[in-house]
Amino acid sequence: MATALEVPSEGTDFPKMSQSDRTVSHEAATILEDVLEVEKTKCKIELTKEILTVHGKKKQCRIIPVASILSAVCHDEANSKSQLTIQYIHRAGKSNLKKSSICLKGDTSVCNEWERKLQEYIKLVPHRPRRLLVIVNPESGKRNGLKIYKSKVEPIFKLARIETEVVVTERAGHAEDMMSSKDLAGIDGVVLVGGDGTFHEVANGALRKIQNDYGTNPDNPDSVLKPLEIPIGIIPTGTGNGIAMQVFDSFDPEVAALAIVLGQRQPHSTFSLHANGKLLKYSILLLGYGWLGDWIYNAETRRNLGRARYAYMLLNALVWNNQRLMDLEIEYLPETNPDVTDSENKDEIKEWQKIEGRFSGVHTSAQQNNHDIIDPKIHHSKHKGAIIAVTKQMSRTQLIQLFYKEIFKNQILELIGPDINFVKFLVVRRYRVRLKSPSNPGTKDGILERLKNCDGEILQLGGTEFEARCHPGLVQLFHCILPSDEKGTS
Repeated sequence: MATALEVPSEGTDFPKMSQSDRTVSHEAATILEDVLEVEKTKCKIELTKEILTVHGKKKQCRIIPVASILSAVCHDEANSKSQLTIQYIHRAGKSNLKKSSICLKGDTSVCNEWERKLQEYIKLVPHRPRRLLVIVNPESGKRNGLKIYKSKVEPIFKLARIETEVVVTERAGHAEDMMSSKDLAGIDGVVLVGGDGTFHEVANGALRKIQNDYGTNPDNPDSVLKPLEIPIGIIPTGTGNGIAMQVFDSFDPEVAALAIVLGQRQPHSTFSLHANGKLLKYSILLLGYGWLGDWIYNAETRRNLGRARYAYMLLNALVWNNQRLMDLEIEYLPETNPDVTDSENKDEIKEWQKIEGRFSGVHTSAQQNNHDIIDPKIHHSKHKGAIIAVTKQMSRTQLIQLFYKEIFKNQILELIGPDINFVKFLVVRRYRVRLKSPSNPGTKDGILERLKNCDGEILQLGGTEFEARCHPGLVQLFHCILPSDEKGTS
């Protein structure tokens, strides 16, 4: 599992460090040590390259990792005195991030030296972004993306002394077109302000550009793709914010901004989707064919309802329960060896397997690569593939269960178990779907049979056959990896 950054809990006192703790290595040695005033009380303050320690009463102390410090700014006061304001990120509850501050008062020369050293060590924090490309979709969600960025996100980036290049999109597809040709030299990350649709555009444009730069043929499903070299972050302002919930466990733009400042990142699996000998799209969140494709198609007719349109479509499905059943032939390469990498190109030595039957849909979830074990029989933490769920005819209760877990909670893996008989789960590296006896393309069924839900957007397949391949770690996402307990351990 990825190592969690030790983000302190606000108001938590930690045991005083012993002298031996400070002399373990040169990196841990005390750099500065002074007595400064904190809340009208003189306290001993110590700084190493990694930890700021404020010793309080009764041998209690506050420990602030340098990696979690947003800023340190010195303000002059009267009589050669100054106040050093340190703003830092801390945990609030089990999952959220908040910013707080501590003020140190003392002689101006001393405070200036502390400010200089803190800023010096903040710059040494690994992966901390210094320059970001920010793409704002002003039409996402309630059309307040630019306002949210200006009021909630930009101040945090400025506080952290992050340089930004801001681009406001002017039309649908603008972000993808721009990213497909944008020179990202000197950029530490791309941050989008929008929803899943904006994220989909940014990731697709960036992936297409890097394949073109390295001479990779993306239309060939056998190609080994080049991964993105810089991370992507999302500030959630859309009606559907599945990616943000997956990586930040929050819809709060400020939580996302704070996590991006910390610079934590995780590799994320991505699917390439092919049909008729061409790459159609890259999928980072989900691929839905059948009931999930029908659902997004119908939901698009109710965009005026915002996020509530998802609940509306679920209610509509429950009232009528008119799931289409399709005669499908599904071929897949099972993911059997977690240690095989893409570069080893071992797919050819694996046997394709096949299932056939009447199904209501085929759903794909491109999960992150470091998931804990859910069910050892079919899923493990080192898997290189992804989960596909082949759904049969579902009752109303089963439909609610599947819809709620996947759409609202992004927890489809929690459905895996012996009591779930309406879904067949497969862990695959690659799969192909062919619809037998397709309907006339001019009918409603014919239209639905030729579209797919790709990251929450409608995608025209141009036929009734397609192939998808999982590429582990193709995209890096700014992520919020929080400590699992109160003392900041992982």
